[in-house]
Amino acid sequence: MYFLTNTNQYLQVATNEAVALAYTALDVTCVYVVNSQNRDVSSGPLSQTGYLDNTFREILPAPHGAGVQHSIKSINIVNIDSIAHILTFRIVDTGNARKLYKCTLEIGYTFEYTPENGFNIYNEKGIRQ
Repeated sequence: MYFLTNTNQYLQVATNEAVALAYTALDVTCVYVVNSQNRDVSSGPLSQTGYLDNTFREILPAPHGAGVQHSIKSINIVNIDSIAHILTFRIVDTGNARKLYKCTLEIGYTFEYTPENGFNIYNEKGIRQ
């Protein structure tokens, strides 16, 4: 999950809730850089922000051309809702979806992904769970 390498790939995440959530329940930010032949070609990190609900949302877009990669710098999701949520991450490649990671995010907890530290969940005091 470090990068996307072709124009048909993108990263999505959703909750397992049966109903749509309030816009502020689960905010998500994905920071990434655009690389071409292993060189950073963006003027700085780009970010994709939004909210999560029971519909899979794209949090890392597909690269825009051959030889271009989108490399993840970080993904951050905070649960400010009043219930715990199950998060499911998947990568879609040419229409085929493959589950990458699934976790439960308790009330007040934060999900974080970085290439250096992998997948982590922190409680409201910032202690890794």
